[in-house]
Amino acid sequence: HLFVRSAGDCEGKQRYIRTLPEPGTTEIKEEAFEHNTELRWVIVDPGVSHIGDFAFHDCVALRSITLPTGLTHIGDFAFYGCVGLATATLPAGLTHIGAGAFYGCVGLTQVTLPAGLTHIGWRAFTGCAGLTEARVPDGLAVPDHAFPGRTRIVRY
Repeated sequence: HLFVRSAGDCEGKQRYIRTLPEPGTTEIKEEAFEHNTELRWVIVDPGVSHIGDFAFHDCVALRSITLPTGLTHIGDFAFYGCVGLATATLPAGLTHIGAGAFYGCVGLTQVTLPAGLTHIGWRAFTGCAGLTEARVPDGLAVPDHAFPGRTRIVRY
């Protein structure tokens, strides 16, 4: 189970929502917030290590998500269709980004994949029309169509 608390209106009419896992909860379940049109900013608490498939699918108002350092897994299509997402900081401990995880996030302009990442799924960032640069660790195999065709890949 995942509890969600709304702190009410913040910065005008935009909502600030923080996820609060129950003690011992380590994941945001599949489809947990799918099609939610109220989410604007999400801070995922440190106990969460796994975001399930389609967890935030089609959250069109989502602007920013802060992921904890302990997060290791982002599921398939977890943020698919989050067209307003402009900021997604991927933590150092992340090892798996699923297929289509950020597909269609047209607001993203840059992304840095963490050095410890071992898997990036097919079409993980496809459809991110604004994505101009992706910083990718040396040695990470990037599947075809992981990024839009014109995205500049910078190895580090």
